[in-house]
Amino acid sequence: EIASKADWKEFRDLVNGGQTKLNAKMTADVDLGSDIWQVGNHYAGTFDGQGHTLKINWNDTSGWLAPFYTVDGATIKNLRTEGEIKSSSHFLSGLVQSAYGNTTISGCVSAVNITSTYDNGGCDAAGMVECVRDNANVTITDCLVKGKFHATTEGGRRYMSGFVENQYGKCTLTNCLYAGENNGTRWSRT
Repeated sequence: EIASKADWKEFRDLVNGGQTKLNAKMTADVDLGSDIWQVGNHYAGTFDGQGHTLKINWNDTSGWLAPFYTVDGATIKNLRTEGEIKSSSHFLSGLVQSAYGNTTISGCVSAVNITSTYDNGGCDAAGMVECVRDNANVTITDCLVKGKFHATTEGGRRYMSGFVENQYGKCTLTNCLYAGENNGTRWSRT
C-alpha cells in the first residue's frame, strides 16, 4: 500500500531492485515534489491508483522522465498524475516512458504539464506513454490527458502527442480523450 512519499520510494526501490511483479495500490494522494523517483526495471505488476493522485514537480537535464520509466506487461489503473516536468532534454511523459510486452492502462488521468528547452530535435513529449517499444501491445482504455505541453525552441516543438509519441509496437485506445494544450508543429493525437 502506498500512502506517502516514503511508501512510493520503498515501492520504487523494491521494483528497481528486482521485484518487478510487485502489485501495489495507492491509499492516499502522494506528492513526490522534486524527488525524481521513477519506477523502472520493466515493471510487470498491477498498480491500482484507486483514484488517487501522484503529484510531481520535476526539473532535470537528463530527460527520459516519467513516473514509470519502463513497464513490461504491467497493468496501471485508476491513477491520476499531475504537476510539472521541466527538462532541457527529451523523451518525457506524464505516466510511462517506455512500454514493452502486453501492457494495460485504464481509468487514468494525466494532468502533467511538460516544458522542454531541448534544441536538438523534437522534445518527444506525451501524456501517457512516450514510446511503445517493438513487439509491445499496449491497450489504453477510459483515459484522459489534459496536461499542457510546451517546447521553448522551434526544433523542440516537433514530436508531441496526447497519448503516445513513438510507436513501434501496437497500441489500441478506447474511449480516450485528449483535452490538453500544446504548441507543437507536428502534432499527433495518438
